[in-house]
Amino acid sequence: MKPKTLLALLLPLAFMSGTAQARPSVDKLVEYFSIIAFGSEIDGVAAHQSVRKWQGPIRYKLAGLTKDAKTFRPIIQRHTKALTRYSRIEFKEVPGKAPGEELIIWFSKPDGMLKAARLLEKNERVIRRLAQERTCFFLTYHLPPGRLVKSMIVINVEREFALTEHCLLEELSQSLGLPNDSPLVTPSIFNTRDRLTKLSFIDKVLIRTLYDPRLKAGTPKKLALRQVRAIIKELARGK
Repeated sequence: MKPKTLLALLLPLAFMSGTAQARPSVDKLVEYFSIIAFGSEIDGVAAHQSVRKWQGPIRYKLAGLTKDAKTFRPIIQRHTKALTRYSRIEFKEVPGKAPGEELIIWFSKPDGMLKAARLLEKNERVIRRLAQERTCFFLTYHLPPGRLVKSMIVINVEREFALTEHCLLEELSQSLGLPNDSPLVTPSIFNTRDRLTKLSFIDKVLIRTLYDPRLKAGTPKKLALRQVRAIIKELARGK
């Protein structure tokens, strides 16, 4: 089956699941994509100027506090299943001692979050900015032109269960290549005030758009937004 034919079968899934109240205009959805895909939630870190995305299955490993990792494994499996539905990127858990993971989900007490982040990140300013609220955060790394190759999610296990459930979905979604969050985008997992535990209509559209095969990793922002508009217009027409 040709990619465009397959796309025509998959794209309506996102729009069919939205309510009338949660369906912004095409212009608004393009604006949301620009904010979330190209913005930066870290003060002082430059905004992104090209598309970043995974190219294949994401092998992930649960690490840190093993009891908490086991508790949240079913939640992670539910979230990754939902993300796979709209991104078509498969998540595969690998055993703790097996090598080759691209994503680490690390469960930690608040005082261990900095130490966990230092396993991957060397920029101390970035680490401290991410960990200062002691909630949860993610780190991602890419190779040119925009291929994501490594990610780490750090979770504070001392928060309420529902907040941790939200954090896991938020960070997993952001680590797909939608790194920013904004109070302007609502209702959305990319809005920390909403504290959703399921993907909203907006979230499904943004993820589906990013992983449309016509939007290539490394595409410059200006060109990418023209392609994004065309993709979202197709979504709106149910094509």
